[in-house]
Amino acid sequence: MDGKYQILPPLSDAEYAELKADIEKRGLMVPIEYDELGNILDGHHRVKICDELGIKEWPRLIRQGWTDEEKTVHAIVLNIARRHLTKKERKKLWVEMRKAGMTLEAIAKADGTVSKSTVHEVLKDQFSNSGKVTGKDGKAYPTKKPRKAKTVYVSAETAKKAGKLPDAQKQSVLMGEKKPMEAARNAKIEELSKIVNWPEGKYRVFYADPPWSYGNTMPEGTTQPDDHYPLMSIDNLCAMPIKDLSGDDAVLFIWVTSPILEESFQVINAWGFKYKSSFVWDKVKHNMGHYNSVRHELLLVATKGSCQPDVRKLYDSVITEERTEHSKKPIILYEMIEALYLYGNKIELFARSERDGWTTYGNQV
Repeated sequence: MDGKYQILPPLSDAEYAELKADIEKRGLMVPIEYDELGNILDGHHRVKICDELGIKEWPRLIRQGWTDEEKTVHAIVLNIARRHLTKKERKKLWVEMRKAGMTLEAIAKADGTVSKSTVHEVLKDQFSNSGKVTGKDGKAYPTKKPRKAKTVYVSAETAKKAGKLPDAQKQSVLMGEKKPMEAARNAKIEELSKIVNWPEGKYRVFYADPPWSYGNTMPEGTTQPDDHYPLMSIDNLCAMPIKDLSGDDAVLFIWVTSPILEESFQVINAWGFKYKSSFVWDKVKHNMGHYNSVRHELLLVATKGSCQPDVRKLYDSVITEERTEHSKKPIILYEMIEALYLYGNKIELFARSERDGWTTYGNQV
């Protein structure tokens, strides 16, 4: 439990038991107040009680744009309005107020949490007739008016997810500006952008056009794939050390035709990836097939770890471009991958030509 702004002494055992019984009976009626970084401003005891009672969700308010001093005084105001303090305890609070250089009256006016009359009542010994806070020299201390606070409701589960993020992204979640998944993605991109020298031999982006062996005969009058290049069995493809070449987070774009679609998942999984989505290349021209006249090819997308695109841009899942020579893929696919993934080493498996910015592997290069 964060205690940075827990200024007042803890509740007595009797007070704590009374508060716990009330929450158990009626639920949490007063929201817990946090700053934009997740520090508790008000409600330390209530959070502890919720944990003890197994309450996972509770109402919360997020106070944005205040300095540490302003948060401290705000915490004091909320607490003194609910407690009966001794003269010694009030004197301690007065010291905290002077350190902050701010009047309780100003805080009450700024956010409306506590009325001015309540403030004067609980600290009447420390206020002059004019309502100004004065020091031992009789001079009034300057009044700072805090910036307007923003009230945001965030679930306990969301706050828990936000706690694992860097401060900037955590703040965006707690302020209701971003969802945890989006903030986590942005944090990952920020981390990637700071890596100048990527580990040699480890790749983040894979692009593959395997020489699939179909194990059947093509319709009469058509050419076979092995008329153009050596083929590889599913077992041989699975045995390739792609898993060792990939980092913890990587993405694979792999070309697959309809007849080999089912077997292709064995290769994807053996390489350490999990299928996520696909693109369809509409070749315009037709090829003979056993069950239909084929004019498309599939580009499957699979990931290892977390590897969503670095850029929030969605390309159409259907790409229409007339096919040319055997097995040659549209250049636009390279451009799409490069536009989506700005960071990390890239490798093309079974490449037929070299491309700037890519490592190439293939016997046709």
